[in-house]
Amino acid sequence: MGSKFFAAPLFALVFAREAAGQGHVNEMRACCRGVPLKVGYFSEELPPYQYYDPGTKVRSGGLVDLNEMIVETMGYDVEWVDMGVTGDTLGVNSAPSYVVMVATGQIDVTLSAPSYGYGPEAVAGRPETSFLTTVPLIDLDTHALIKKERAQRRIFSVFDPFELHLWLSILGALVIGAVFLKVLDELDPREVHVNAGPGGPLAFLYHATSVLFDSDEYEWRSAAARLFRIGLLFFALVTTSTYTASLAALLTTQRYELAGPQTYAELRDASACFIYEEIAAGWAGNLVASVDTPPPSYNWQERVDYCSKKLDDGKVDAMMLDALSATSVVLDKCNERFALPLQLPGFYIVGLIAPGRFDLQRNLSLAIASAKGDKNFHQIFVDSFSADGTCENVNNHNFILDVLGIGGMKITLRSMSGAASCGRDDFREILTGKTIDEKSLPTHLVGPASSSSSRPSSSRRSSPRSSSAGASVPTASRSAGRRIGPGRAPEGAWTAA
Repeated sequence: MGSKFFAAPLFALVFAREAAGQGHVNEMRACCRGVPLKVGYFSEELPPYQYYDPGTKVRSGGLVDLNEMIVETMGYDVEWVDMGVTGDTLGVNSAPSYVVMVATGQIDVTLSAPSYGYGPEAVAGRPETSFLTTVPLIDLDTHALIKKERAQRRIFSVFDPFELHLWLSILGALVIGAVFLKVLDELDPREVHVNAGPGGPLAFLYHATSVLFDSDEYEWRSAAARLFRIGLLFFALVTTSTYTASLAALLTTQRYELAGPQTYAELRDASACFIYEEIAAGWAGNLVASVDTPPPSYNWQERVDYCSKKLDDGKVDAMMLDALSATSVVLDKCNERFALPLQLPGFYIVGLIAPGRFDLQRNLSLAIASAKGDKNFHQIFVDSFSADGTCENVNNHNFILDVLGIGGMKITLRSMSGAASCGRDDFREILTGKTIDEKSLPTHLVGPASSSSSRPSSSRRSSPRSSSAGASVPTASRSAGRRIGPGRAPEGAWTAA
C-alpha cells in the first residue's frame, strides 16, 4: 500500500514536468479530431477585427486568426459557410441572418456573434427560442474618446525649464558667491581691490554671474579664490547643462490639453456618439445625457468618421467605441484623441450555438477558456489589434519648435541690451567696477568734444616700464580692468589699442 501511496504523486510530478517542458497545452487539444463542423463567417469588412476582399473572398484579421486557432486546436473537420453581412435579416421577425442559419441547421456555430451579456440568446419576437452561447472569445469594454488639443504656451516659456524656487536658489547661490568674492578681495593682502568698483557689492555679483555664463573676468589670485572658482565653475556646469537639456526638450515637445468629460459625473452630463446603435441601448439619460448614432447603412470606417466629425465640430462631447476599435483610432490620431480610463459596459464576441447542443457549447467553451492562457492567443491581439500599443511607442518624426519660447528669449535679451545701452557709463561702472576718467585720457583720444560714444572700446591699462634710455614707455596690460603685477598703473594711465 505504501508503494501505491508514493506512486501517484510521483506520476503527477513526472506528468507536470513533461507538460511544463511542452509549454501551454490546451485541455481540449485534438478532442474532436475528424468531427465535421460547419462554422459561419461574415463576408464583409469589420475593422479592426476582420478584413475581407470581395474579389478573392479572402478573409484576414485577428478575429479570423482566433476562429481558426480554436477549431484547429480541437481537431474539427471544418467547413466555412458564408453568412452574408451583419446587417442582413431573414424571416418575418427580421431576425439576424446568422441567428436564422444557426436555428435552421445551415451552420453549427458562428464564433463571430456579438453579445451583450452572458446566457442564452433569443431571436427577436420569439423569446421561447434559447440559443446557447460559449464563453466570450473577446471581451470588449466601451471606451470614451475625447478631443486632445494643443496647449497654448506662454510667451516667456523660456523660463519654464526651472521652477520658481529653483530660480531663487540659483540667485541665492550667486549672491553668496558674490559675498565670498568680496571677502576674498578684502582679506588677501596682495589684492588692491581691482575687482571692485563704484558698484560695490553689485560688481562682485556681476563677476559671480559672469562665471555662470562662461564669461569670467575676475582676477583669481589667491589659492582660496581659485579653489572657490572651481566650485563655482562646477555649479555653473550643472546649472547650464540641466537648463539647456530641459529647454531643448520643452521647445521641441508639444503639450496637449484634454477637452471634454473626464469623470463619470461629467460623462453623465455629456452627449456621446456611438458607432453602433445596439451598443447605445440604455445609455441615454443614464450613463450619458444624450446619444447620437450614424445611419445604419454606414460601414465601420464611415461610422468612425461620422462620430469623429461630430466630436471635432463640438456637436458631441465624446465618441464611444469598443476597446479594440478605440485603440485603433487613438493610435491613428495620437495628437487628437484620448481614451478615458473609465470602466464602461460593452459587449462580447461569442460563439452562437443552436438550442440543445450542450456538448458543443461545453467543448468550445473549455477550448476558448484554455486558449486564453496560451501565449499565441495573446500574440494575435498584439499583431492584429496592437493591444500593447501606446502613443509613446508610435514613431513620430514631426519636429515641433516652440516659436513662442524663442520669442520670449529674444524679448528678454533685447530688454537687457536696451537697459545696457540706456545706462551707458553708469550702468557699465556698476556692473564692471571700472571707472572711466575722461580728464586722464590723452588729448588725441578725448578730442575737443569728448562724449561717452567717443571713448575707445578696446583701450588697455598699462604700467610704466623703464626703457634703456630711462624714459617711461607704456605697455599694454593683459586685459582691461585687470591688475598688472606688483606695480599698479595710475588710474588715468590709458593707451590706445
